[in-house]
Amino acid sequence: MVMDWNKDEIANVDDLEYYILEHVLKVHEYNQYSPSIRYNQQEDKLVMKFRYGRGVVPGKVWKKVTDYLKEDYEILEESNHYESNYDPGEPPEWVPTIVFKVKE
Repeated sequence: MVMDWNKDEIANVDDLEYYILEHVLKVHEYNQYSPSIRYNQQEDKLVMKFRYGRGVVPGKVWKKVTDYLKEDYEILEESNHYESNYDPGEPPEWVPTIVFKVKE
């Protein structure tokens, strides 16, 4: 399914998050692999981060998401890497991330 993407309508980022959860990952509630997506207007790209898993995203889940994105988006960089913070109360140093943009 091709998502209508209009970068002027930030709400579509939420629609993309919802679509990935409901239809690609087939999860109907919050789970540890729930991605968050933000639009970087200065660089005209989208950044998807998996902040809640406290580790790398399993290969099967990662592949589902990247395969879906490759249909309509160009993946600029991806890293399924997790680096915890030395202070357990602080957010991780790095979380699995996919940077992408709409295919031209």
